[in-house]
Amino acid sequence: MGQNLRLREIELLESYGKASMEELLQEKPNRFVNFTIKGSQTDVWCDTWADHVAEKVDSTHDMFFVYRLLLLDLVHYESFLNYHLERTFEGNLKEYLKYLTLTLRKWQDSLLDEKQSKTILEWIEESKKEETQKAARKGKIKRERDDNKIALTQEETAVLIYFLQKERVFLNDEYLNNTDAGEAFSILTGYSAETLRQKLGQFKSERLRNKKELTAVFNKLLLLQTA
Repeated sequence: MGQNLRLREIELLESYGKASMEELLQEKPNRFVNFTIKGSQTDVWCDTWADHVAEKVDSTHDMFFVYRLLLLDLVHYESFLNYHLERTFEGNLKEYLKYLTLTLRKWQDSLLDEKQSKTILEWIEESKKEETQKAARKGKIKRERDDNKIALTQEETAVLIYFLQKERVFLNDEYLNNTDAGEAFSILTGYSAETLRQKLGQFKSERLRNKKELTAVFNKLLLLQTA
């Protein structure tokens, strides 16, 4: 978090040479948010323009999430919400939807206008619909680890996805995130989409220090070529 993210009112007024917060807020509208704890005798203000990184475990994360939305045009809401599903919540849709619902409930009457709230709600409903459709596709085949129903194991399939993206056989993770790639290969292989997503993220972060899976995939592809 930034060192000057939260300031006592008296310190804030002294640093800007102002006599009151009304005067400061008139000069710098939408910059400072009152963050005084209920029952406290000291007024505390949050500087929303301060240089900082808000993690999702931080108590201020939802506020900065909303302020970032306020800076975006509505046409960019979908890509923003998709980005945080993949990056901030690591593809955990259930946790993310709960977070969005509570964030809306907290801020829609004070910061978000009707169009902004409606756009977020539409994204939530569409995501629920897609998740229901995904669930309906599951269960058509029950897979077990190393059951030999297909040539590649679950780990080897994730390695294959990694290299197909890396070599631009299909879209890389700038356009095709781990969640969507896992879902696509789940349909093709019957493996768990969630496990494929986790394995793919693991391989990308570790940069395949363990070459065992890569060698196995390469050998199996050679067998397919000469069969």
